[in-house]
Amino acid sequence: RGGAVSLSYTVADADFDSCRFENNYAGESGGAVSVPEPLLNKNDKTTHDNCHHSYNDCTFINNEAPSAGALSIQKYHVVFQDSTFNDNSATGTYGGALRLLSVYSMTMDDCNFTGNDANSEGGAVYFSSTIGFVATNSNFNENDAANGAAIYLVNPLSQIDLTNTNFTRNTADNNGAGVYVQSGSSNINVDDCAFDGNTAQSGSTLYFAGSTNTITITDS
Repeated sequence: RGGAVSLSYTVADADFDSCRFENNYAGESGGAVSVPEPLLNKNDKTTHDNCHHSYNDCTFINNEAPSAGALSIQKYHVVFQDSTFNDNSATGTYGGALRLLSVYSMTMDDCNFTGNDANSEGGAVYFSSTIGFVATNSNFNENDAANGAAIYLVNPLSQIDLTNTNFTRNTADNNGAGVYVQSGSSNINVDDCAFDGNTAQSGSTLYFAGSTNTITITDS
């Protein structure tokens, strides 16, 4: 796990600034970086719910793993700012660039995802049971997966806000070239986003499998 950086199960915050991760490989997950859940007590698996990870002006290029081609994170508050993810690959399952499992919050601003691919779900980003997700001023271009070529969300549990974010020429072999939502109890807001040239059998822009609380789309 973690071809370049693998953190332990200790409780810690971590900030990555102006880092470049290129041509890394992991045999399990997190081609470049692997961040497991933070544990207060490793014996009884008690987790800490107030640990933070941030990535500012970071670049992830051509990293590879069976799952989470570039980065795998569990149960943290996560911030990405002005970061780039290009040509990362999940060769076995999901999360071509990012795989985020049960994170408490995820904020993304001015980030670019181009040419990432996953063998199954989430060509660029795969989320499972994420409590909150905010993406602003970001771009998802030419990512590829069986489902959810740009973003794949499984059981989102709270607010999802996509603002001024562009989805261009992403390709899903099956469903959801832009955003795929697999059930959940979230409120989804899409504002001032552009979807152009995305292709899928169903839901070339947005695809919803199951129920959500509310979906609001404005100026998109």
